[in-house]
Amino acid sequence: MPGHGAVTALTPYLWRRGRARLAPILVAVLFDVRTHERQGWSVVSVLGEVDLATIPSLRQHLDAVTGARVAFDLSGVDHFDPLGFGVVIAGSLKTHRRGALFAVICPEGRPRELFAESGLDQVLTLVDSLDDLQD
Repeated sequence: MPGHGAVTALTPYLWRRGRARLAPILVAVLFDVRTHERQGWSVVSVLGEVDLATIPSLRQHLDAVTGARVAFDLSGVDHFDPLGFGVVIAGSLKTHRRGALFAVICPEGRPRELFAESGLDQVLTLVDSLDDLQD
């Protein structure tokens, strides 16, 4: 449920060769997305990986935000698949269409490098932390 945060364990199966058969190895990936209010901003905070499996949850949370100032916080993201750009762009577009502000919190690291390589850092407002956003 958006706004309440939920930890989702994704459970893809990896296979290893056993004695005479293949045995499944269960792999769990920690992912969390929460929406909260901070310093006058509606903040959608992400922890874990942004990839094909987590994009629907991110989209759901961004779609549910109705504040006048929306921040998408990627500071807890350790892997950002470029497929996630679609969610960020859609969130920005929906937010701007209703006259609200949109910013991406993305400190230095690989996700920030991907924004620069794609040129999206020229289109979106990117900041290192929520404290860097001005009123």
